[in-house]
Amino acid sequence: MKETLFHRDEIQKHFEIIYPPDYDIARLIAQELESPDVTKTAKMSVKGLARHHALVGTNRLRLAWGLNSPRHTVEELRVESLKPNFDEEAWRVRCEKLSHQPLTEKLLDFLVEDMEERVEDCSKLLRIVSQIVLNQNGKYSVDQWEPIASYHARELLRSTSFMGSQLNHICDEIENIRFKAGRGMIEIGVYGGNCSYFVWSQIIGHASKHWFNCVRTAEKSRTNPNYLYETTASHLFWESIFSSLPQPQQLLNRIFEEQAVVRLALRKRAELHAPPTVSMPS
Repeated sequence: MKETLFHRDEIQKHFEIIYPPDYDIARLIAQELESPDVTKTAKMSVKGLARHHALVGTNRLRLAWGLNSPRHTVEELRVESLKPNFDEEAWRVRCEKLSHQPLTEKLLDFLVEDMEERVEDCSKLLRIVSQIVLNQNGKYSVDQWEPIASYHARELLRSTSFMGSQLNHICDEIENIRFKAGRGMIEIGVYGGNCSYFVWSQIIGHASKHWFNCVRTAEKSRTNPNYLYETTASHLFWESIFSSLPQPQQLLNRIFEEQAVVRLALRKRAELHAPPTVSMPS
């Protein structure tokens, strides 16, 4: 799990750093907020939006500004918590009920969407590293590319849109369905788990942790006279972990395979509990 790879305070520090893509997304959101179709009484600068984006990510930022509609109950609760007449006690009661909410096809699909987004960030991180190492980075320098790679490595630390207790319950249900379907552990290289979420967490967590370790070591190579030569985070990452990480598409394939198995089981369960149909006499 990602939480075992990073201390919570360390994760939070990464979300306090603003990278170039944060500004790019902030500018796009600022343009949307200027649209006459969007009713907003508050204004925020691009820098403020970029800082907010770094802290909470694209989806939660768009939810906060009313640019996205909530997809599920947790996102509805997050929007409610921003309202001035927010009832904290009622909100907490609803949050507690989520830990026992049955798994549905929609919740499954939303979890897969969340995981897909992070796999895409992992893919972009690996692509930037390979372009730099193979001297295919085009018109942009290493100093311009590596902060973008750090942005994607930071996004790998972003949690899903679900709350912890609800996510644990969802994973328990998925594990039970896999067990009943005769599905064993998911293994991709050195990574393994009883459901795709756990394998996904290991892979993206290790990729992110190793990238930031490489960033720190590369910085020392440029500033510490004890280092024999300067290097880049990309070259260190390439030499240490790049070849051992599964290809993003390989991980996605396993996620989609599990999604199909679980969806089929959920449909069968729904049919089993559906009320009997009564045929009217002709």
